[in-house]
Amino acid sequence: QPRVGTLPILSPFSDIIDFDQLPDWLGNLKYKKEVIFDTPPRKYRGFWKRGKFYDTGILINDGKIGNKQDDSQNPFKECDIEWIRGSEIYHKAKRLTFGCHKCNNIAYSGEIKYDDISKSVIMHGRGYIEFGGNKTHGTWEDGKYVIDSDKDMLSLLPIFLVSDTFIVKIDDNDVIQFVGKHKFTNGKLIMDGDGKMEYTNGKTDEGTWNSNKIFVGSKSDFDNLQPYLQQENRYELSDIFLIDDFLDETVDKYLGNARYDSSQKSIGMHGEGTLYYANGASDEGTWIDGKYFIKNLDDLSQLQPFLRDDPDMTTLDSNWTEAPTNSPTTENQGLTRPLFYVGDSASIIQKLQQCEGSCDKDEDCEEDLICFQRKFGGGVPGCGGNPKNDSADYCIRKQDQIPTTFVSDYFYGGSRQITKSE
Repeated sequence: QPRVGTLPILSPFSDIIDFDQLPDWLGNLKYKKEVIFDTPPRKYRGFWKRGKFYDTGILINDGKIGNKQDDSQNPFKECDIEWIRGSEIYHKAKRLTFGCHKCNNIAYSGEIKYDDISKSVIMHGRGYIEFGGNKTHGTWEDGKYVIDSDKDMLSLLPIFLVSDTFIVKIDDNDVIQFVGKHKFTNGKLIMDGDGKMEYTNGKTDEGTWNSNKIFVGSKSDFDNLQPYLQQENRYELSDIFLIDDFLDETVDKYLGNARYDSSQKSIGMHGEGTLYYANGASDEGTWIDGKYFIKNLDDLSQLQPFLRDDPDMTTLDSNWTEAPTNSPTTENQGLTRPLFYVGDSASIIQKLQQCEGSCDKDEDCEEDLICFQRKFGGGVPGCGGNPKNDSADYCIRKQDQIPTTFVSDYFYGGSRQITKSE
């Protein structure tokens, strides 16, 4: 029996040890050994006890760093580990470095999670990232950084070099957190890319986010969302939105612009789109609140029976009750256009057309148009349909503006000028 404090070093040729055949005083001693694993390619240099990692050691990734075949959340390069006794999974990293080329100078110290199958480690628990002499402390879950609403986003820059997938705690009673990809813009962290919203009722919404809004491509996808994401400014509808739940068997599907009607709690056709029928025919045009917009009565005869025979499925331009002549005599010289909400003024990057919103000033509109300020709500002169909300302002023609400040007394849908009666 060796003296106290001596350390056995196994022969490199001793691959398998039957500890049950050893005396207790020898079988329970920690020993030092270097092992090379083939699948996955790893190298471990450190201490062992009874055939398991023990005390401290260094785990090295000898595989192709960052290769898609490496299943680790954050492909590590090397980890100086302190193995926690009694735990099979959770341990501590004295220093964890990463394999991506852009994060060579980044190191993590703190709690980690070890997976024995992949022989990989990921950040899990409390720890800090060290980069450029600065330390960013925080909490990780399965390799993802957990963000609270009051965090200083600028401090997250070094973490972006490690991973663009985060866990963000949402300040809402129905929501637990968002787990997914983000981007860093103007000092703010926004959801952008694939992700998952987790709720307190155990349900989730998975999809692709664009600037904090989940991208929705069909009515069925929207109907399946939890109420939290069905609220305005939390979803973005595809320009080629699919509606295929028509009760009429002659209708196949609709593809085009759509809008959510909060009063009906449903999405309907609104804007430019095409209605396709089971017989191969189609009706293409402009829709206002689920109704096909026709310029004159002659247009009605060109529609398929589904639209032509149901007066609730079409809306007629208020200026025209007969087929128009080549020289209209109305003062405004033009047809009423449907309202179309492009987005809030801060997000619009090009000038708005007639009846498009929302604008803040005349300069937001195309030439010869002005921004109609709806201070009192109500409709939009020269435009048909319902505005997005009471605060949305739209671009209109100068000749359509109302020659009175009593906007709330103007009934909308037509393009004629109307003055308030005394």
